[in-house]
Amino acid sequence: LAKICCPLQVMVGTGDISQKPSVEWRMGRVREAAPHARIDLLEGAGHWAQYELPDAYNTLLVDFLQDRTEHRA
Repeated sequence: LAKICCPLQVMVGTGDISQKPSVEWRMGRVREAAPHARIDLLEGAGHWAQYELPDAYNTLLVDFLQDRTEHRA
């Protein structure tokens, strides 16, 4: 992650039990490696956030992509 220089978005469900030892710990490591990354937590979703909360997931994704497009214009 530290070598990524393009816009980066990380979306994770707050109930994702695959994030060991915790979502907070994992996102802290992401933030350390890629401080420029946008981190979006999906409250109540698990590992399959895009299926569990598709409207919220898609809204965050579109917002991220639109923000990137506006910065290029």
